Amino acid sequence: MVKLGIIGTSPFNGHPYSFSAIFNGYSKERNHWSQWEGIYDYLNKYFPENLPNAEAQVTHVWTQNPQESMKIASASNVEKVCDSLEQLQKEVDAVILARDDFETHLEIAKPFLEKGLPVFIDKPLTINLNELKFYQNYLEDGLLMSCSGLYYAKELDKFTKEMRSDCKFVDATVLNSWEKYGVHMLDAALSSFDYKVTSVTAQGGQCFKSSIRCESGPDLVVTSLGTAPKTFNIRAWTETEKQEVEISNNYAAFKKTMSVFQEMVMKRQPILKPEHTIQTVKTLIAGNMSADEKREVGLDELTL
Repeated sequence: MVKLGIIGTSPFNGHPYSFSAIFNGYSKERNHWSQWEGIYDYLNKYFPENLPNAEAQVTHVWTQNPQESMKIASASNVEKVCDSLEQLQKEVDAVILARDDFETHLEIAKPFLEKGLPVFIDKPLTINLNELKFYQNYLEDGLLMSCSGLYYAKELDKFTKEMRSDCKFVDATVLNSWEKYGVHMLDAALSSFDYKVTSVTAQGGQCFKSSIRCESGPDLVVTSLGTAPKTFNIRAWTETEKQEVEISNNYAAFKKTMSVFQEMVMKRQPILKPEHTIQTVKTLIAGNMSADEKREVGLDELTL
């Protein structure tokens, strides 16, 4: 059995709980989920049986807050709470860095990657080109995976099949910021249409709007609303048809994401294409550059 370590936490992010529960099953005691009623509800709705994964389990947890570590362990059936990252590094086969504060990712992940332990890093991997350069070899060697769970959103299956061939325009809208949640819509849209991004023109303000040009594919606009109701919406047009999808089944998306990471750990080769992750991060960086410099930014400007 593959022993996984979970690393967290960051504000307003329940992924350490949900990712662990997907492997381990979860406690049905509601008080263990007082902070994360939404996660508790979708686990109750979608989790087929309260049985652990036979091939891999989250056996260890470390967070910067020991009390929070205990809560994760109790809610998601994690056996051992670690005192340090060094202890975690010695006792597991791979780690899930379930913090979405990208500023901390490199410092935490680097010792594990350099030791040869596979790592999943929560979205966004980084918004820094030098950090992406560091990560590139690990992505290509099958030691690192990073994406939004929406890359594997179940709602996109029919949407992708019916719209890919002749789509001419995609409009995606998400809550929160471009830096933190733009990755959701990029991964969802680009997984659906699988086109090469060539440039980004972005405008900041109350909403952050990025116009993304693709080679031999539809234009894509991603709007990050900032503070807003929960929204993960994609609309697409062909010459004759319009389709719209609202992504809401977090459990299915996260379960597939974790199963792909497990496959990567066991095969020691990339399953999610490294070039997809690299393109997504470059698009985020180009969006920031465009808004700051008030110009169209080509992805070919961002060399690794």
